[in-house]
Amino acid sequence: MRINGLPVYGPDRCEGADEPAPGRYFLIRVDPQDRETHYEARCEPGRTNRSGEVRLSGWLGSTNNISRDACGAIEVYRTERGLRARRIDATALYDETSPDTTLADA
Repeated sequence: MRINGLPVYGPDRCEGADEPAPGRYFLIRVDPQDRETHYEARCEPGRTNRSGEVRLSGWLGSTNNISRDACGAIEVYRTERGLRARRIDATALYDETSPDTTLADA
């Protein structure tokens, strides 16, 4: 699927799925220097690559010339015209998926 003209891959991309299934996801922007920028829809929020801190928005770090940024959360849903995505509250999704911690605890 594409958001703002950029490809979005699902959480199981490694298993061959090219797009996320309907559901709610954290959105990570991946910017490799030698390939096309894309997004990953993940079931867990992004973490910084040095401290491991949960971040719902902002820069996560760079590794091997690949920069990653947390971009909030989206809900993917199906319409008669195919899959669509809309932004949702990332903090509410984090609270829903991580009931035993808060962002301050992470």
